Amino acid sequence: MTVDTTTPAAFSLSSPAAGHETAATSVTFTWGASSDTGSDLNRYQLQVSTLSTLAYLTADSSTGTNTFGVRTLVGTETYWWRVVAYDDAGNTRASTDTRQVIVDTVPPSVFGLTSPTAGHETSTTTVTFTWSGTSDTPSGLNRYHLQVSTLPTFAYLAADSSTGTNTSGVRTLSANETSFWRIWAYDDAGNTRVSTETRSVVVDTWTPAAFALDTP
Repeated sequence: MTVDTTTPAAFSLSSPAAGHETAATSVTFTWGASSDTGSDLNRYQLQVSTLSTLAYLTADSSTGTNTFGVRTLVGTETYWWRVVAYDDAGNTRASTDTRQVIVDTVPPSVFGLTSPTAGHETSTTTVTFTWSGTSDTPSGLNRYHLQVSTLPTFAYLAADSSTGTNTSGVRTLSANETSFWRIWAYDDAGNTRVSTETRSVVVDTWTPAAFALDTP
């Protein structure tokens, strides 16, 4: 009879990375392999909790000897996860770290455009666009994208670039053209929200037609 009092070898978590933010509720967890020289490795238990202490477990199920597991989590919530390895003798070893993952399925809050006003007309091709700020919980605002098109459907984009978290951006527009603009907000989990409206701006660089004096 062999008595095994040795725990499985130390191992660590692989992915998701610590503090990972996602809009997907189905999350794949992976970790490095453990080993056991006494009674052999029996299984891994993937544990997930909404408490950092893992005092209450949302999920606590075996992945066999596979070093990965897929779990469906409820958004919008912050979770902590770890893995416990068991050998055939019942000895256990917890992963060297516990990680946090944020499931955020809620888009940024509603926001609108500020300036230029709808139908604004200007003789300059360099235009400053501004909009009201949005907010996002729990993952946080990541960036805004300012989109400009000569088509009201935005099927073709003349400009589509980030302004970071700034609520303004300067773009050079085509002369003698009507352009349409809108803003997309992105949070850290990848959720998006488009501005409540789309506006047009007319750039007119043509001078009035020549004319002559009549009288006297």
